[in-house]
Amino acid sequence: MNEYSLFGISTICGSVIGLSAFRLLFRELADLIPIYQRIACAIGGAFLGTFAGALMSAAFPALTIWPRDYLVTFVLASAMSVGIQKFVGEQN
Repeated sequence: MNEYSLFGISTICGSVIGLSAFRLLFRELADLIPIYQRIACAIGGAFLGTFAGALMSAAFPALTIWPRDYLVTFVLASAMSVGIQKFVGEQN
């Protein structure tokens, strides 16, 4: 697999997990934010997290081993997805 497919898979999976995790962790905020805004925040946050994970994997040679590069990008994508949604929820 090339880097672009990793980027796409990590962004999509991070968005889905981020939406679910935000709904479980912050139920009151999730009810206040419209679903289209939550989806947009989740995709944007997952993209930023995936990009940061890809840069981190490129910078540190120990992270370029097969399962670690996917895990780093996926974990950062999920965390950023939840974080961006929480930030927007607190702004409303």
